[in-house]
Amino acid sequence: MPAIVINAYNRPHALQRLLHSLARAHVPDGTRLIISIDHGGDPQVRRIAENFAWAHGPFEVIAHERKRGLIGHFLFCGGLTRTLGDIIYLEDDLYVSRAFYAFAAQSLEAYRHDSRVAGISLNRLHFNGYTRYPFEPIPDAADVFFLQVYWYQGQAYTPRMWEEFETWWHTPDREVRPEDGLHPALLPGPAWEDDFFPSAIKYLAQTGKFFVFPCQSLTTNFGDAGTHFEHGTRFFQVPLQHHRRDFRFQPLEAALAVYDPFFEILPDRLAAALPGYDFDVDLNGTKPPAARTRPWVLTTRPVTAAARGFALALRPPEMNVLEGLPGRGIALARPGDIRRGWLADLRFEQQRHAYHARGEIALRRWLLYWLAKKLTRP
Repeated sequence: MPAIVINAYNRPHALQRLLHSLARAHVPDGTRLIISIDHGGDPQVRRIAENFAWAHGPFEVIAHERKRGLIGHFLFCGGLTRTLGDIIYLEDDLYVSRAFYAFAAQSLEAYRHDSRVAGISLNRLHFNGYTRYPFEPIPDAADVFFLQVYWYQGQAYTPRMWEEFETWWHTPDREVRPEDGLHPALLPGPAWEDDFFPSAIKYLAQTGKFFVFPCQSLTTNFGDAGTHFEHGTRFFQVPLQHHRRDFRFQPLEAALAVYDPFFEILPDRLAAALPGYDFDVDLNGTKPPAARTRPWVLTTRPVTAAARGFALALRPPEMNVLEGLPGRGIALARPGDIRRGWLADLRFEQQRHAYHARGEIALRRWLLYWLAKKLTRP
């Protein structure tokens, strides 16, 4: 029976809101709840935590006597698996579905013995963080998909999952480097100070592990102002699945919806549609050369020559390849045949925006959009 661990610091309103959703959720009797409060936060956070009436089992508030910081507090909470066993880890700006506990418990049991699974996400990641466009995993036979992104909006771990991550974390090679072949946005910089996210993605990529994600979200995020957000944001809000109680799972090797750190479906999931070709998948057009090592690439960028061409119409893009839908928009080409230069980049961006906007837009209007996007990108 997984324990629930809440990470809190200096957002009393957020904690109150999370506890409100927790009190409405379907949680079995005997479930332990721990609220861990980092040192130096708002005193009201501790009052709210200590006054919460938890009706389902043992309840404990841990008020730290020294400041742990974002990473240190995360590692402390995950480390509770050593004494508690399975945990469901929640940050204070989340809101949980009534069915969150059932999904977490069933997912942990389904993938407990699969060493390729690094953790469970309770949040259905709805966007590609590199492109800012929607992320739509291909429909599968299960209620989950697999992705090499270490997502933080509600997680669940077995002791084995956490121990493997923590052991890797304490190795000297966790910093992301250009030769790792990950997205350049993950390279060290001011945005990642006191943040585990880039290194955690490197962990997944380096070890060949995946996070399990629900197809419908069991948590949503209010994006309250805090350590990483000076102002609140509504960007992370997603619909909640309140009504399911039984969820379908399948082994990773049987799944179609399996994605790498660039939100690209694994090439072997498309191999039957492209027999005889050894190819990388770069349908989002975000992979640097270090991440493209095979003789062919499946791309949406303009090319000078292509061995195969597919339409860019069905959703998600890889569905066009699986269905063998002929047309223009997706090409199987040699990496050296990808067109370079500002004009090729502009045409690629226009096509990508038109696809996600579900229709063509006037060139002038699109150029204004593109310029605004470039100027506002952090």
